[in-house]
Amino acid sequence: MASRSLPTPVYSSSLRLRRLELRWTEAGDDGTTSRASFDEIRFTDSVAGKQFRLTTVRPLDPGTERTVFVSIPVRHPTGQLSLRTFDNIGNTSTATVNIALAIDVGDPYTVTLGPKGTMTANNSGVAVGPRGDDVTSEHISLPFPFLYTPKAFANFSPGVGA
Repeated sequence: MASRSLPTPVYSSSLRLRRLELRWTEAGDDGTTSRASFDEIRFTDSVAGKQFRLTTVRPLDPGTERTVFVSIPVRHPTGQLSLRTFDNIGNTSTATVNIALAIDVGDPYTVTLGPKGTMTANNSGVAVGPRGDDVTSEHISLPFPFLYTPKAFANFSPGVGA
């Protein structure tokens, strides 16, 4: 297997928070004469050591720049991305890059407490009431008889007791 270039993580503001664009130049099998069998991208958590296979892709021609999008697992903000390339007889070549996301990005369920804030003052908020299709009318004509114990009704009045 040919030596490979290191994958380059690219953080893009147009992508969701834990999603990365990973770029590298494809290595070949037997030097640069043929394609490798497949590329596998894994994430290894730096705290627990858990490994997650993020994707497996078929390689492009040797020397071609490759771009793959991967998502870092939730609740694993730091770790290492590994790009492992396999050839047709099982030989491998591995390149790694360390990843460190902000804690609130890597674990959106982290609870933080801040100083006390003021509540909305009495009678200063928006009036709460029915909106749009929440508005009710007094009588609704039904296209079918509505059996309500013990007799059938042709009209229905919401909120009116028996």
